[in-house]
Order: sequence, then structure tokens, then C-alpha cells
Amino acid sequence: MDFSHYVDQIESLYLSGLPEGLKKEVSVFPPLERVMGEVPKRLLIIAPHPDDECLMSGLALRAKEECGTEVAVLAYGFGSDPSRQEERKKEFKKALQVLGFKELVHGSSGVFGVIQSFQPDAILIPNRQDSHPTHIRCSEEAWNAARSAAAASKNKLMVFESEYWGPMGNPNLLIPLSSGTVKRMGLGLLCHEGEIARNPYHLSLPAFLIDQQRRGSEIMSGFGAKPAPAVFAQLYRRTTLSPEAWS
Repeated sequence: MDFSHYVDQIESLYLSGLPEGLKKEVSVFPPLERVMGEVPKRLLIIAPHPDDECLMSGLALRAKEECGTEVAVLAYGFGSDPSRQEERKKEFKKALQVLGFKELVHGSSGVFGVIQSFQPDAILIPNRQDSHPTHIRCSEEAWNAARSAAAASKNKLMVFESEYWGPMGNPNLLIPLSSGTVKRMGLGLLCHEGEIARNPYHLSLPAFLIDQQRRGSEIMSGFGAKPAPAVFAQLYRRTTLSPEAWS
């Protein structure tokens, strides 16, 4: 199956059910700078597992394409099955090539050391209630490292939390995504062949992002308000750490 064609079909079916006036609105959405205000120049994705860098990446892909953001990814771990870890490392590298992101690796000082070395002005992490124990552990360590890094650098640091295994409380940022961005996310996922063979979850990615658009539109604009103009979107929670708060 051609994944790009699959996304096109889903988008076409979705649009066919919309009133004509709304169809025109969802074909064009505002630039990223207007949606989120400040766009990070250097963004670090801390992925709990290889494949999460794809599932979390809507904001990062738009930032890279529209604003030239430098995006790097740290794999927090390579899964619980030792027999699969070397292969997952190879799959991870292939996915990063598709996404156009660079790979960072753990040093002796862990996540904090990676943040200090790369010096991002934003990090993208799972939220602290994302159900999967590795996601929660990754989020907690990333938060601790981010606070320490903000205090040490004396620069503010934006933290973007994402969701996959469960909805987070109080999201405050909805990023509309084009079908092209959804295709890039899915093509990156397809590089993780072992995980796709176990569970073809790339097929549910467009539906996941349609539902994020549905839920996020109501949450961001108020329940009963007109939905934001997009078919696909991704929800995040943005927090800005100031060095004064953690020094």
C-alpha cells in the first residue's frame, strides 16, 4: 500500500463530507508564526522510543520547513527487548533521514548533558501523564533536566509536551498539519519495520491527527465554537521556563 495515497484518500473522504464554505477554509491555514507566536530556532525532541520521534513531530516538521528550525532527536531508549535494540537503532537512523532531523546520543551526564551540549531554545517531550511507563519516566527526567539547564544557561527554555497514549490535561497549542506533513510522519514510521510488523499503527496516524483536530478545536476555541480550519492537527502543551524561576 502506498501510504501517501492512503492519506490523500482519507483527506478526500473527509473533505467530501464538509459544506462547500468550510471546504475552502480548510484548504489554507495560517503560517506557523501566526499560530504559535515565537517559533524555536533550535528544537530538541526527546523521544521515549524509536518511532515516537515520528509520532510527536508535527510541530517540528512545520518549524523546520517554514522557519528553518534546526531539529535534533535524542532517543531516550531503544525498547525493552534486547534482541531488537540494534535493529531499532538502525530503523531510527532511517526514520531521521526521512524526517530531515539529526541524531544526538546520550553522554555520561544523560538528558541534561544533551540539552547543555545542543543548547536548544525548546524541547519536545511526552507529557507527564502519557500512560506508558517509559513515556512518563522520559518526561520526568526531561523536565528535571530542562529546569537545571534553564537555570544554568540563564536563558529561557520552551517545553512542548505531546500526547499519544492518553490525552493530556490543559493543552494550549494546536498546530494544523498539511497532508504533506502527515505523509512525512507516516513515511518515517514505516522505517520502524519491526514495530509496524507487530502493529500497523501507521494506518491509524491520519485518524489520530483528525481526532486531535476535532478535540483541539473545541478545547482551544471553546466548546461549541467554530472548529479551526484544518483536516489534520496536533495538540501540545507549551510551558516557558525562565532561568529566574529555577535559579
